[in-house]
Amino acid sequence: MGIRVELYNLTANVAATYLQRDSLDEVPEHLHDMLEDVEFNDIGETNNTGIPVPWMLYFGAEDFQMAQVMWDEDTVYNMAMPCTSVEKARERILAALPVFERLAGDAALGREYWQEALDVLADLPYPFLALDQAEWIGSNSEDPEVDARRYKAVYDAGVPSDANLINLCAYTENVAPYSHEEWTRLVTHFDWDNKRQMNAIVLGYGHAL
Repeated sequence: MGIRVELYNLTANVAATYLQRDSLDEVPEHLHDMLEDVEFNDIGETNNTGIPVPWMLYFGAEDFQMAQVMWDEDTVYNMAMPCTSVEKARERILAALPVFERLAGDAALGREYWQEALDVLADLPYPFLALDQAEWIGSNSEDPEVDARRYKAVYDAGVPSDANLINLCAYTENVAPYSHEEWTRLVTHFDWDNKRQMNAIVLGYGHAL
């Protein structure tokens, strides 16, 4: 099994870690009413490829809420996880075109990825968006609760810096990602060593690999 990051569209403003619990007995009591009727769709999932840049840019510091992450039968971590409205996520991406252009190293190429990030949000049935980054943080950490706080802190000054996006999203600087046309024509299998492919995954194309 890979180290996953998952993005959800859901009917309630609640941390994604609670969406897959088998019983309401496994979640805090004050969330029972909300979760009893919650509906959700899994928009996408990554495996071993970090957190896609658009998924980070959908959220802001005010969106994080503390949640209990069940790591195994004996371990529960308290981690901050983001949930925001789809409309707010759209506003943030609309304003983030320069980020895509800088990371892609080319205005036209950056706009392709920016447009895809907007397209992901189009026609979603539910009003909220939630990210489950707990497995990615926990699997790469000696102290997941501390590193979850560090992850939230990259939003404290506003939009995450390019340096934080490059670090947390495993993006390789100064390597042009595939364009959409190149992706659909040239990419036939997952190749961890292909930096252009990895950058394309991180910026959006093929994020479900």
